[in-house]
Amino acid sequence: MHPADAATDSYERDFNLGIVSSDRKVLLEVEEALKRVEDGTYGQCLCCGKDITKTRLKAIPYAKFCRTCQIKMEESEERI
Repeated sequence: MHPADAATDSYERDFNLGIVSSDRKVLLEVEEALKRVEDGTYGQCLCCGKDITKTRLKAIPYAKFCRTCQIKMEESEERI
């Protein structure tokens, strides 16, 4: 096998594994959202308890946090 072919195969394998990992994460998020539907907490921010906007839920149906809390969490992660 030519080194360039091996590199291409390796890249494609890594790329596909990344997609599978991302899809699995989304699937787990959706399953958690379905549990929140069952227990009546779907659409409420897990951080502050306020309602998540319908617009946000349409864009990200499995959203756990309101936009404000999500931004705060992302900003705190950037500082780490």
